Amino acid sequence: MKKKKNKIRNLDKNLINLEKYPQQNICPLYPCKFIKTLGKFKIRNLIKDLFCFTEYIECQRFLRYKLNLEVPEDLWPIEKISISEVLNSIGLSFDKEIERYRKFFLNFKNSFYFIKAVQQSLSAIEKGIHEDNNKLSFFKMFFEKYFDELFIKKFSNKFFLNMAYLIVKENIEEPIFDSSFLIYSTYISEYMYLWSLRNIKNFILRAKVLSSFIKLNTLTLIFIKRYIKLIKEIYEIKRTRKLIFNIKNELYVDPLTKVLNRRFLENYKDDIVKFYTHLMLVDIDHFKKINDTYGHQIGDKVLQNVSKIMKKLLRKKDLIIRYGGEEFLIAINVPTDELAVKIAERIRKTIENTLIVINGDKIRITVSIGITKIDPQKSFEEIFAIADQALYEAKKTGRNKVVFKVASDETS
Repeated sequence: MKKKKNKIRNLDKNLINLEKYPQQNICPLYPCKFIKTLGKFKIRNLIKDLFCFTEYIECQRFLRYKLNLEVPEDLWPIEKISISEVLNSIGLSFDKEIERYRKFFLNFKNSFYFIKAVQQSLSAIEKGIHEDNNKLSFFKMFFEKYFDELFIKKFSNKFFLNMAYLIVKENIEEPIFDSSFLIYSTYISEYMYLWSLRNIKNFILRAKVLSSFIKLNTLTLIFIKRYIKLIKEIYEIKRTRKLIFNIKNELYVDPLTKVLNRRFLENYKDDIVKFYTHLMLVDIDHFKKINDTYGHQIGDKVLQNVSKIMKKLLRKKDLIIRYGGEEFLIAINVPTDELAVKIAERIRKTIENTLIVINGDKIRITVSIGITKIDPQKSFEEIFAIADQALYEAKKTGRNKVVFKVASDETS
């Protein structure tokens, strides 16, 4: 009992850590048996991305695991129940059915009747899909392997998952797949019946073999169609998230400089106070003069070049926000004030030493930077005001310099 409590406590701790540091956590079920059954690299990685890392608390497999319940191998992350559970509850097992009549299925597979059934199926399907070579190649591969995978070998989800993935990938329309499967099933059933008349003399046994074939064949169609539906749902989730990301990108990225914009700051200023240690305000010196001398188009090019330099010098997790006109706000997370000032100085010196050549004109740019330490007890507005004061001092005392200022009015 104590072990179980500790296990649940550890899982709860994982969930707490997940909220704080999502990128560092992996589902305790990983490597997941379900993921390992997927043979196709893209769909496997897609499911890993959606469920096995930052969002594993949404995965039904993980929830089962947490509650100490059985986790069926064919349970999809977004489903609450698996087909194997339903079949077991009504007393039907794929493995038992196949094992019981495997020798009959194998003998039929090796007969002339089976070859004839497959040939006629493919011939009929070819007429139905108007000689679409890609689709015909798929159905040829599918129906040549299908009987072996279902009736001869030990039943495995892997083949049927892969087939469902290919159906989605090849964009095979549902009516075409359904009708093709029906054609195949009809010919196989017809020729299996003819074969059984010659090879299974016991009427009851013959009926049971044919009944088992029909049951397994029908259930497999249900499996495949279910997998198709779920793979499409996975892709739809991915598409929706990508769309949301793009919308957010449009909302929060300045179209000229490709850094974050003022709207982002308004929505996430509290997070900056929580997760960053230092705030900088960067202002391009004499920017109005550049615009007046060279024109606004050149002024835009200057803004773009300055943005690129800052992006190269900072890490991906650092924030660069275009605050207004020629002013940028930067949030960084470093352990000491000295390191923060050093980063600001590196930005200032790199910009100063970079000649910007536009239409043959060589323009030397300088920037003034005000920097302050973020005090989590203060509001963003209070912290910003201190950085703004530091920037004002940098500009007032000659520009092209870094001024560090803290709430106690100490400067450097």
